[in-house]
Amino acid sequence: MKAPPADIQPVPLASVDWDDRRFAMESHGPEDTIQSSISRYGILAPPWVLEAAAGKVAIVDGFKRMRFLREREEREAVCAVFPSHVNPRELWAWRLEARLFGSPPNPAEKARVAAILADGPLEASSVSRLLEGFGLPLHPQSLARWTRLARSEPALLEAAARGIVHERAALELAGWLLPVEDRAGFISLLGHLRCSASIQVEIIEGFRDIGMMLKQPVGELLRCTEVRGILDQPDWSHREKTRAVREWLDEMRLPRLKARERLFKARLRRTPPPAGTTVAPPPSFEGSHWRLEVVFSSDDELRGRLGQLKAWVESDGVKALLTPELAGEPRDRLRDDP
Repeated sequence: MKAPPADIQPVPLASVDWDDRRFAMESHGPEDTIQSSISRYGILAPPWVLEAAAGKVAIVDGFKRMRFLREREEREAVCAVFPSHVNPRELWAWRLEARLFGSPPNPAEKARVAAILADGPLEASSVSRLLEGFGLPLHPQSLARWTRLARSEPALLEAAARGIVHERAALELAGWLLPVEDRAGFISLLGHLRCSASIQVEIIEGFRDIGMMLKQPVGELLRCTEVRGILDQPDWSHREKTRAVREWLDEMRLPRLKARERLFKARLRRTPPPAGTTVAPPPSFEGSHWRLEVVFSSDDELRGRLGQLKAWVESDGVKALLTPELAGEPRDRLRDDP
């Protein structure tokens, strides 16, 4: 496709239709870098504008640059001016093509591109190539997740653009029917924790599972005393807070399993196996196959370990570990033994 014809010429800012945003692609990222560059070097790449009715022009590319010049009360800007007869589809094709060779798009920009291409302003062959170029999925259902993100509230898009909420987590939150204030609660929580993308998704899914299990609004869980208490710890690092939130979610989601794990650890402390040996229960304490590992470096050391193991078994140490409940112990222990 040949580039649409354009003349490089000064454009009075008074002739710009600032309300015409049909070509807008909000990045929701910080503008400090652009402002600093323009202040030092001026406009290096001319914005694109399209001639409109009544002597007006519509911005096609360069919204931030044009707005910055307007705020500085400049009178005109040197722009690439496209005549009114140029097909908007051609402008979109060239604008997206040029964007491919710029800085990597943030999730908010990718979502906007997905929404633009899903609306069908371009031919199918161009859509497939551009989707691949922007790292977007070709499958309609997967692409729909990105378009939902594009239609989300600005707070989520800004958090995704700034890296507060990672791409995968932003897609999860955008696809989940939540009140705006609950999504804001997740943004605040993830901003506090500053954890990886996989852990962000794990935390979101954890709150969703617990809300469904307890039939309780997620917003109430986000604002509960336990979660607020973790986030308000003044001396904890973000990693310690993340670990505490994950442990609380595990406790809420699997209370009996966590109680059984604590009981196992408490009994292990009371009657520990000999040095150089470790005991591991079956996964999730389901089944009857336990594992015992013995570490040794000589035959004499192995004989010594086996002798100590025999004494440990005869002292009922193993029996205590294998028995789910012992007389005098609560059925569902919620705290470690003293």
